[in-house]
Amino acid sequence: MTTIVARAYKDLDTAKSVMEALRAENHPDRDMDLFKKGDAKLPEKLAEAKVPADAVDALAKAIEGGKPVVVARAEITPFGAAARAKNVLNSFNPVSVPGTDGDYYLASVPLEGTGKTIDGSHGLIFTNPEDVKAKRGWLFSKNMGWSLLSPRRPSDQAIYRGRKLFSEGFYPLLSKRKPVEGTIYREKKLFTSGYWPMLSDRKPAEGLVMKDHPYMSQRFWKAPLLSERR
Repeated sequence: MTTIVARAYKDLDTAKSVMEALRAENHPDRDMDLFKKGDAKLPEKLAEAKVPADAVDALAKAIEGGKPVVVARAEITPFGAAARAKNVLNSFNPVSVPGTDGDYYLASVPLEGTGKTIDGSHGLIFTNPEDVKAKRGWLFSKNMGWSLLSPRRPSDQAIYRGRKLFSEGFYPLLSKRKPVEGTIYREKKLFTSGYWPMLSDRKPAEGLVMKDHPYMSQRFWKAPLLSERR
């Protein structure tokens, strides 16, 4: 499916701004056209831009009246390209064109032969003719063999009814079991004091405390400090 978006604007500068905004949205140049007053063979060029025949005359008349028209084409992919193109063209205050609404939709692959007679909106489009004659297979899921989409119920094993809490059936330690006495620490006020007494009651050895000099540097470097040198 290709979406054709055609919008007319009050002047040429606005139409050119629309084209730049489309490029900013990564809309390819090959899929957009600008038509202005004075262009030769306007009906033929609008048709080449995939504007439907019943809208060509109305748009050509608007263009000759001084209202330039921007036409943007958007395929079904990438997803959302048509919506972005519409948002851009509508954001520049287009003017109305009598006889057309500016949005058109074309099949990406033209249907040929008997394919032209297909009614895609029919409710039984996916139904096999033999099933219609035999009055069977009225559900799409049955035609495709997807019995799980029919009124099947889950097996009894899939429904858990055993306990109030789901975890009690598999992990009893989360419900009624109590921890072993030895796993609870009650001896010290601080947890660390039971394993690392150096962090609590122990005092540093006498030799670790510097008391004989006002500056620690003087203990190791006998030379005077830089501030005392002359």
